[in-house]
Amino acid sequence: MTRMFATALASLSAAAPVLASVLATFLATMPTPAAADQALVCPAHVQLNAATAKATVTFSADTPGFTPLVSDRLLALTGASAFDGPPEEGAALKPVTERRGAAYNTSVWRFEGSYDGGKWMTCDYAQGLVRLAVRMEDTAQVCEARATLAKANARVTVALACR
Repeated sequence: MTRMFATALASLSAAAPVLASVLATFLATMPTPAAADQALVCPAHVQLNAATAKATVTFSADTPGFTPLVSDRLLALTGASAFDGPPEEGAALKPVTERRGAAYNTSVWRFEGSYDGGKWMTCDYAQGLVRLAVRMEDTAQVCEARATLAKANARVTVALACR
């Protein structure tokens, strides 16, 4: 493991030991963990600002009498995605491999050729209804997302790593 990741894990261990453990396990099981250029752990939840979100909800004008309502409850992390260019452009990429296990699922994306809009990964909430996006390094050739599976009263965690 590189010094950068060791330092990050030490800091994360103090603040969030469970997430640090997941990230350490994830990095240790990557084919070449020392070569990882970027490693991130998705936040477990996001929350919409109901007042702001309600102002941006639109619907057909031929449905009079309806009022948009947006919940301000926490939205749980449900997975990760990869995109060719900014995610708002909608160019989602399919993983080249997906492995489903008893404790976690792993998806791998390989980037070949030119990506003029950049290589992007997202943390997905409510099955992608809300996403947090991050542009990955242009040199990334492989990105992997490992999602732990939720058990009773446990949250899903997703670690992203690219090399």
